[in-house]
Amino acid sequence: PIEGARTMVNRRGDDLIQFIFESHVLEETAGVIVTPKAAKTEMPKSAVTVWWVIFNNPAACTTNPEGEIKCGSGDLAVPEALPAAIWAAGDVADDHGKLMLTSGLYRTVDPLAVDEGIDFKGLSRGWTSPDAEVHLVVRDHGPVVYENDGYIEQISSFNDMFDGCCENVQAAPFAPNEDGSKMLYVMADQTEIEGTQAVLNRRGDLLQAVISTVDPAMVAMPADPAMPADPTEEGEMADPTEEE
Repeated sequence: PIEGARTMVNRRGDDLIQFIFESHVLEETAGVIVTPKAAKTEMPKSAVTVWWVIFNNPAACTTNPEGEIKCGSGDLAVPEALPAAIWAAGDVADDHGKLMLTSGLYRTVDPLAVDEGIDFKGLSRGWTSPDAEVHLVVRDHGPVVYENDGYIEQISSFNDMFDGCCENVQAAPFAPNEDGSKMLYVMADQTEIEGTQAVLNRRGDLLQAVISTVDPAMVAMPADPAMPADPTEEGEMADPTEEE
């Protein structure tokens, strides 16, 4: 046994099983995340989803073609960039305002349905290129709705029917062939969020992601719901933790 480590399995009705691994052993290549304990928050918990936003041909992106991160929200409308937006994970913030979400995505071998026009706008074409630019995007679905298991819809869909839906609030972009870890930023102004971490592992035909973040209600909310935010946009940085 590893002292200070634990594995949890949460069964939430018949619709969701969660596997959570926590450890104080930090391995740089494994992407195990340690976050400090925080005091319980009295604010309503938020429901969130995480999305794989992938540009399979980043060389065709027009946002920042000479930069390390070449693609932005406008490139979702550039067919030559072969963009995709795919659900990765969903959950509800805990009593401390913390969230940890994990996801894996295998490379799509035959996106034929997309080429035949079956897929809506091609955004579910999947991950088709090992040289893709990958953005991990956190989407806020507002205060969690427990009545009639409303949270199931919140954490498993892009848009839902409840008040507070929906805005893309945090992101971490990874350049082609880049993996490792970095802090998430607020999509409204590109301010990095202290205490957060996004880990991306590229393992051949498999992408693995771990997102450790805070309840969006604890961070300044964005004004623009576009997905994803342009990481090259210049602007004045604001401290999202600064009290008014």
